Amino acid sequence: MEREQYLLALAEALQTQKIDNVPELIAAYESHFAIKHEDGYSDAEIIAHLRDPNEVAAQCNAMQSGETAKKIGIGAALLLSLLDILMALVLVVLVAWFLTMAIAIVCCLIAGFSLVIHSQIGGLIPYMPYIAALLTGLACLALSMVLVAGTLYYYAYAMHLGKAYIDWHQKQLFGSAYPPATFRPPMQPKRRRLLRRFFLLSLLAFIFLSALAGLSIAVSSRFVAPWEAWHWF
Repeated sequence: MEREQYLLALAEALQTQKIDNVPELIAAYESHFAIKHEDGYSDAEIIAHLRDPNEVAAQCNAMQSGETAKKIGIGAALLLSLLDILMALVLVVLVAWFLTMAIAIVCCLIAGFSLVIHSQIGGLIPYMPYIAALLTGLACLALSMVLVAGTLYYYAYAMHLGKAYIDWHQKQLFGSAYPPATFRPPMQPKRRRLLRRFFLLSLLAFIFLSALAGLSIAVSSRFVAPWEAWHWF
């Protein structure tokens, strides 16, 4: 069986069972196939790890009619509760790191623009000759773009992790008709390519501008430590 045949059989089975969210389910399986194809899996290998379309439709029907609640023991319930607490702590760390990245982006943007216009913001940014300041500012702006791309990647992975855990949790309690979670978050190929290209170009610009800024600072300070040459302290 190939991808098109599996999806067609799944759509027919879901419609036979009169499932409400057929387009959403089909889209989830299409996304699963797309991600696995990018990872090098063939249709046969992907389908081998998926359930039969009729089983998926039967599971959807049972969930739709409210007949899927599982009886779990006290030990399993305690384990799920502990995992929920652990996941809540992980979520706090993920949010804290996201805020840290956002603050770093804002700081790089402020420092970069200030250096480009040769402003010291009340003495917060140390003096340096304009060419060195310009190149350093451009390097800071490029670094902020690197951080933006990295933050977007991070956000996509964090959201995917949260969704995967919620799906797994519901599966333990009620079962699930959705395909298994993939390691990489679902993202349109064009958007993924654009984001990767943006990240690489920003990283190359940061490396190039940082090298030029370092060389300019060294020449301008006559190869003396800049904090000594320009009396930063």
